[in-house]
Amino acid sequence: MPLLFSIPVFREDIIRALSWTLIHSLWQGMLLAMFAACVVFFTKKAAPALRYNLLTGALLIFITGVLATFSSQVISNAPIVPGVPEIPASTMISLQPVITPLVAENKLSIADKAVEYFNANAAWIVLTWLFIILLRCARLTAGLYGVYQLKRRQTISPGEYWNNRITELSRQLQINKRVTLLQSGMSGLPAVIGYFKPVILFPAGMLASLPTDEVEAILVHELAHIRRKDFLVNLVQHIVEIIFFFNPAVRWVSCLIKSERENCCDDIAVSHTDNKRNYINALIAFQGFELQLASPLTNAFGGEKNHLMNRVKRIIYKNNKTLNNMEKKFLAAGMIITSIFIFAFSSNNLRHTTLETNTTLQNKDIPLTEKAPADLVAMNDTVPDRDLERKDVLNGTINSSLNGRKYKIVTKNDQVSELYVNGKKIPAEKIAGYKSVTDKILLQAKVDMVQSGKDQEESRADLAESEKDRMRAKLEMEKEQAEMAVEMEQQRKEMAEEMEQSKKEMEVQKKVMDRDMEQAKKEQEMLTTKESKIEMEQAKLEMEQAKKNMDRDMEQAKKEMERVKIEMERDMKQAKIEMEQVKKDLARSKSEMVQSRKEMEQSRRDMEESKKMQENVIADFIKENLIKDKKELFSYKLSNEELIVNGVKQPDAIHQRFKDKYVSGNNRTMQYNNSGEVK
Repeated sequence: MPLLFSIPVFREDIIRALSWTLIHSLWQGMLLAMFAACVVFFTKKAAPALRYNLLTGALLIFITGVLATFSSQVISNAPIVPGVPEIPASTMISLQPVITPLVAENKLSIADKAVEYFNANAAWIVLTWLFIILLRCARLTAGLYGVYQLKRRQTISPGEYWNNRITELSRQLQINKRVTLLQSGMSGLPAVIGYFKPVILFPAGMLASLPTDEVEAILVHELAHIRRKDFLVNLVQHIVEIIFFFNPAVRWVSCLIKSERENCCDDIAVSHTDNKRNYINALIAFQGFELQLASPLTNAFGGEKNHLMNRVKRIIYKNNKTLNNMEKKFLAAGMIITSIFIFAFSSNNLRHTTLETNTTLQNKDIPLTEKAPADLVAMNDTVPDRDLERKDVLNGTINSSLNGRKYKIVTKNDQVSELYVNGKKIPAEKIAGYKSVTDKILLQAKVDMVQSGKDQEESRADLAESEKDRMRAKLEMEKEQAEMAVEMEQQRKEMAEEMEQSKKEMEVQKKVMDRDMEQAKKEQEMLTTKESKIEMEQAKLEMEQAKKNMDRDMEQAKKEMERVKIEMERDMKQAKIEMEQVKKDLARSKSEMVQSRKEMEQSRRDMEESKKMQENVIADFIKENLIKDKKELFSYKLSNEELIVNGVKQPDAIHQRFKDKYVSGNNRTMQYNNSGEVK
């Protein structure tokens, strides 16, 4: 970066101004996109020329605004003019306490951090931007060279007729320049190249394959580009797109301008030829051709396939392009982001202005030769530190055995305040010598406490999950039951309708057959010849046979319907049985959950009862003068055979009293270990 700053053009203030200009161009581009969206939305029925002029004007205003932003940034970031009186070093040191509290008081916000980040990385931003621009300029140069090659390679004259015709059409469109028409073997679509000496390239063979009227319509379209000077505007657009390659709003508006440019030329071609059909046929004829131009700098006749079809629809229905859903979402998101951006940096500028004012006032009030008051410097320490509450802090007494020794630890806020080893109190100054032992005991106590909490939480979570599963299964069963009932009712209705329809059709056929038989009988009575009588008899037999067949078919259909009905009833019974089984399973699950709850509740009551009994036993120990208080109790064992307190077996009389009160007839042994549990 120092090498970049050494170039006079790229002073630090210039680079910072350029970096902030690029950043500000994002929200300025968003304003441009919102204006373009309004133009597209409110000019659906307007002429493409109006939309084109509005969009092009908006793009020029955007460029002007960016240049104005760069100028203002250069002025605001200009270096301080030399000649300001020099401040002594001692004075500078005395100023430091005054400014430091003010900076500490105004903590950096997100916008402040963003400003600092962009200022710190301005050189990298500009360098990256310049590097990408150089690459895109190289691509533009290659495109210009490709355009130059298109005019000179694989081109042939179209012949005298079309040369004269292009001259006549140019005169009709009031084009004063000489326009050259060439057939190209490299161009897949008609295109205009050049500004001062324009050339129209036509795909080789297309002049002969298309009707003359359609070719002229295409030529008028390309001549319209020349009259409107679109090649030059297109070149300027590409330069703008190169400079603002990172700005999607600018690229979108540029795309709209290109689309409206083609629409303007379409209208000129249609109005000049006065025949929409020929021009539309020409568009459709080029729909199958692939775009093979060497550079996008040419004003192509076709463009993308969808774009061609959209142009055809616009010419037929006279409806201009409107915003699609994706563009609406993009604009909405852009408006929100732009509003946040402007608000954040506006607030940031206001805070910086306030900070500068406060600093100025402080410097004005305090002489440069004096130090800042002590109360001003202390402003940083007005908020005290706070420790978060912890649920795993140990407070109380812990009894444990380790390596054959009994330890009693009294803790306060995770610190060992008292320590007893085998009932002997260790002096406070010697507790540190037992640190390895006490750390192990405290660690194990914490692990047990945390594990107990986790077990309780898991039990609650399992219970809640079981309840959710039960409710979910119940809802699913009810839903399936309702769906099955609806489906069965629908099948029953459909079958009833089919049976009714078949019955009606058979009755109609029977009536027709009876009528035919009656008619045949009447005709038979009218006939007198023997041959006619024989034919009538034969017809009568055939009709009777047909009647029998129909009766048989009706009987068969009736049996089939009965069979289907029986199967449906069987399926419904089976479904009902399955639903009953599901209900039973749910009821059993519910019963098991209730039983589990009862067992958990019973376990909790047993624990409380055991704890209460332990307290009673300890209280009786104190009454019997076996121990002075609860702190002296390390362990005890009470059974039908003996009573041992702190490792000492008690007399039979005392054992008998405790046995009769607590374990008589229960075949139970009560034990108290170092963790305070009763068994």
